[in-house]
Amino acid sequence: MPKYDLVGQDGNAFALMGYTARALRNEGLGDLISKMQKEATSGDYWNLIAVCDEYVQMANEQAGDYSDEDEDDIEFFDGYNDDDDDDELRFEDTGDDMI
Repeated sequence: MPKYDLVGQDGNAFALMGYTARALRNEGLGDLISKMQKEATSGDYWNLIAVCDEYVQMANEQAGDYSDEDEDDIEFFDGYNDDDDDDELRFEDTGDDMI
């Protein structure tokens, strides 16, 4: 498990940049903070998340707590039922009614 992880953090943009900056500073990578902030604020919110994640991974690599092999073990739910060979997507009914 990585030392630093954006999952579970406050989703506020400034909170994410602050968390990322602390991770970089704690791992002796404080010289990258200005660059991270500039890159993170150069696009939309999704860009900010991607940039913060990239720099958090750098902090984890520096800490020796991150490996790309960890990602290979993750299975993602793709959100649709693809049992048929046709190209039509069918979303599974969870039984929950959405308002």
